[in-house]
Amino acid sequence: MKKLFLLAAFLTITATANAQSYTIGASGNLQVLAKAGDTVSVTASLTTRDPDENGEGEALVIRLDQGPFVVDRFFSIQTTQFVAAQDNPVVSASISGFDADETAQVTFAVLKNRFTAEQKKHFSDLGNKYGQLSLGLVTVSGGCALSPEPLITKICALGGLTGGALTGGASLVYQKLASDPFDAEYAVVALPAVPALPALQVQPGVTQGEADAFNAWQANQAQQYAYATAIYVAMNRANSAATMNDAASEQKQLLAAGNYAITLSSLLSQEAALRATWQAAIQEAGFPTQTFSVYYTFYTELLTTYYGLPGAAQQLLTAEGFTPADISYITGVVYVQDPWTVAPLSFPGVLTNAALNTAQATAAQDLIVFAVSVGAGQPLGPGQMVQAEGFLNLAAGNSVTFEAEAHVRKTGVLQGEFTLHDHDSGFSINDGAVQKAVLLGDSGFALTGTFLAADGSAQSFFLLANAASQSVVISTSTGYSASGVLGGGNVKMKIQQEGSEH
Repeated sequence: MKKLFLLAAFLTITATANAQSYTIGASGNLQVLAKAGDTVSVTASLTTRDPDENGEGEALVIRLDQGPFVVDRFFSIQTTQFVAAQDNPVVSASISGFDADETAQVTFAVLKNRFTAEQKKHFSDLGNKYGQLSLGLVTVSGGCALSPEPLITKICALGGLTGGALTGGASLVYQKLASDPFDAEYAVVALPAVPALPALQVQPGVTQGEADAFNAWQANQAQQYAYATAIYVAMNRANSAATMNDAASEQKQLLAAGNYAITLSSLLSQEAALRATWQAAIQEAGFPTQTFSVYYTFYTELLTTYYGLPGAAQQLLTAEGFTPADISYITGVVYVQDPWTVAPLSFPGVLTNAALNTAQATAAQDLIVFAVSVGAGQPLGPGQMVQAEGFLNLAAGNSVTFEAEAHVRKTGVLQGEFTLHDHDSGFSINDGAVQKAVLLGDSGFALTGTFLAADGSAQSFFLLANAASQSVVISTSTGYSASGVLGGGNVKMKIQQEGSEH
């Protein structure tokens, strides 16, 4: 590895055989080690020591052939890609409105894309939403700790402090899924390590219901950390194995990442309900709502900028597995948020977060799509059957009817078909043939296959169904998609040869 220091406000280059990483100030010309025709992954982020930078409109602009790539959030890992038009192209980058307190990190690498650009964006967005909730909970914790009624506000002082740390950590682990560093341990599969976090105890100011609900939510957060981290490690090792031409290790890492993604998707799907249960327990205990202004939220950012996160929050993050560098990054996630997007806020009302719920649902779906794409999940076996049929009510009164079925005969042969009719657009699939059927736990399954489009071209479809929620997600290679809870019909599974339906 080598480091060079060049004049361009300031520009630091760290180059390896696999990637080039740059740290820039105002601007810089960044050389990419790639051959003409290579697909180059770009990972970028902004850091600062100023609070409320996300509300000031400053941005990193990287000028690529297909147009500018703009990173307009601080402490937020964002990615894109481009095709090199020539050998070793030079890319220019600058920070708009640079006033000497911003730093940008940009990494270029020629790697296989495991998650799609859209999936990486969704993970980055989820990290941003978790970061906003983290600021809200840290604000709540500080305000409640200063309350003249400490017994009344203990649940929000303790819960806010712990919750702020956990959601700040979640912000970082989901952002990390968008990056692809080299990992030399590519022959070893890392196992998820769930951290043991201290439980909230019943005490004056904390009821049994509040403690139970909070501890269930905290356990979910700890498991999300473990599985997201394991996916991050496996993906990086898969890319490292590919670089070293070790196809067996590459596939082993991808399969591990896919199986972990199935578990993480389930955990992520459960979090909103656990958060709502915690909020309900606080309300049932008779907790008086506490409110916090935009100005107090900004004051929290100032305190965090100059003094860091509270010591107890840092200790919890250390126990969860974060390094001092990680904790510094998480601290930045808290103090750069635009307080006007977070406040005014109240506790426990801050736990109701529709934007976070939506981002979680999108990321959970992305994780399943990825898992199926790398061969994870349990293939449908002899005597097993899955089925989804009925209709979806979409926007503007439109409805979609569909029918999907797959089963494996005792001879081991998979058979299945898929039909769909969108009654508004006229889009139809009349002859979909299932080519792959995968079980995703006890209540979910995914089907992939092909169909003949109206123009005569061969196209593909993807269907994700859940028997517990009676919901489906449908997408095709033509760009058509539909999803939601069934307005009528049924999703069912017969997953035991001599067993019952789910």
